[in-house]
Amino acid sequence: MSTPPPIPTNDTDPDFELEREMTEKLKDARDQIGQELSKVIVGQEEVVDQLLIALLSGGHCLITGAPGLAKTLLVSTLAKVFDLSFHRIQFTPDLMPSDITGTNVLESSSAYLNIGTALVSGCYSRTYGYNNAFRTMRAIDARGYIFESCMRTGTYLVDWIARSLFGLDPASDSTVFPTLEREATASPVGANGLMVVPYWSGVMTPWWDMDARGVFAGFNAFHTRGDMYRAVLEGLAMDQAVVTAGAEAAMGRLVDRYVAIGGGASSDLWCHIFADASGRPVDRSTTIEASALGAGMAAAAGAGWFSTMKDAAEAMAGPIVTRFEPDPVNRSRYEELVALYRELWPALSDWNRRLARFAEGGA
Repeated sequence: MSTPPPIPTNDTDPDFELEREMTEKLKDARDQIGQELSKVIVGQEEVVDQLLIALLSGGHCLITGAPGLAKTLLVSTLAKVFDLSFHRIQFTPDLMPSDITGTNVLESSSAYLNIGTALVSGCYSRTYGYNNAFRTMRAIDARGYIFESCMRTGTYLVDWIARSLFGLDPASDSTVFPTLEREATASPVGANGLMVVPYWSGVMTPWWDMDARGVFAGFNAFHTRGDMYRAVLEGLAMDQAVVTAGAEAAMGRLVDRYVAIGGGASSDLWCHIFADASGRPVDRSTTIEASALGAGMAAAAGAGWFSTMKDAAEAMAGPIVTRFEPDPVNRSRYEELVALYRELWPALSDWNRRLARFAEGGA
C-alpha cells in the first residue's frame, strides 16, 4: 500500500488541530484495517486501497474481475474486520458456467478442473440435481445444468505458503516455485506422514462451513520444506477427489477425466497428484481464461457463426496438449491416504468451531 504524505500542522488554529487529530485517528484506523486484511488477502494493494477509500468516504463499490481473484473473500474478510454481517447473492449463473463451454466439457463423463486462485471443478448434466457436494447452476446453452464444486483456496494457498510460511517472494524470484516443486517431488506420496486440510478461507463444498480453518496434521522434527509443500498440493488434490466422488454418488454416474485449466495446471507435479489421488486422467488444455473463451463461444453461437453451442465449443476450444495418467503404484497409496483424509475434517470440525468462537471472543 502507498505511504500517505505527512499531515501538516498549524498550532494557531484550534479547528485545524481538531481536524488533524481526527485525520490521524482515521489514518491509524485505516492502517489497522489494512493489516487485518493482509492476513487473508495476499497482494492486491491497489484494490484494497480503493475499497477502503470508498468506504471511509461513504461511497459505494462495484468490484469486477475474472473468477478466482478473491473478490468475495476480500469483501467477506472486510465484513469480519468491521464486525458486520456478510451476505452474498450469487449472480454468476450467466458467467461461471462458461468455464464448462470454454473447456468443451459438454459430455456428462468429463469435468473441468480450474486450478486458479480458487479450485473450481464442474460437470454438465441434462437433468437438474442438487447435493451438498456441488452447487447447481444453469448451463450457458440453456439446455442443461452445471454441477460445480468450489474450494476457495487453490493457488492462493500455494502462494500464501510460499510467502507467509517460507518467507519467499514468487513475484520477484521466478525460481521459487520450480525449486519448491523439485523439493516436493523428492518427497514421497503422503509427504512422509504430513497431511493438510486446505480450509484457509473456510470451505464451500461439501461442508459449507465458513468458520473452517486450515490444518497441518502429523508434523515431526524431520519434515522438510518439500514435505510441507507436497502436503499442500496433496491436500487440495485429495479434497477435490473426495468432492468429485460425492458428486458422482449424487449424480449416479462417473466422471472419467478432468480437463485442467488455470495457472496451477502448468505444474506437472500437481497434475500428476490430481490424477493419482482421484484415479482419473488429467488432460491439460492450452486454454487459460476459460470463462472469457466460453463467453466468446456463446457470442459466436448467438451471432449465428455456429448452429449450436457444442459446435462453437468444438471449433474454438484450446487443444489438449498433455495427458497425465494415474500411476498404478501411486494410485494404490493414494487410495489409502484419501481414506485417512476423509476422516480428518469430520473429526476436527466441532473442535474447530469452538476454536473459531474462542478467537472471536478474544478479538
